[in-house]
Amino acid sequence: MAARILKKNAVLAAALVCAGATALTGCGDGDSDEAFAGQSADAIAAEAVKATRDADSVRITGTSQAQGSPAVVKTDFQVDEKDNCLGTLSMNDAKADVRQAGQNVYVRGNERFWQNALQGRPGTDTAVDRLQDKWVKSEPGDKSTQGMCDK
Repeated sequence: MAARILKKNAVLAAALVCAGATALTGCGDGDSDEAFAGQSADAIAAEAVKATRDADSVRITGTSQAQGSPAVVKTDFQVDEKDNCLGTLSMNDAKADVRQAGQNVYVRGNERFWQNALQGRPGTDTAVDRLQDKWVKSEPGDKSTQGMCDK
């Protein structure tokens, strides 16, 4: 049962990471207008992609909000060149820590995280009691977690 639960949560976590990564509220220090003066959006994006590929590791932090939703998702992830990562996702009172080492992905969510992720499923209360604040491991090769920590 834990593997099935994790699949749904890993997809949720991956979606939250993607949403957070695409809606970053700020990067670096200084005035971004000066740093990018005279460059096209495509040139700036190409430089950013190259810098990310060349980096030994990257840190992605930010907030995002789905259009029309009052909920704000906060992300803070560190990813290395071997796709190992560690990070946190939070939304309102729900929080999850995510770790990837090699092909293994682990998620540790608080009570609210598991309640949200398992909402409407039979046995949710029992599962939440058993899973909250414990690390749950996905199966190697699980498609729902592949690419979750790609730099």
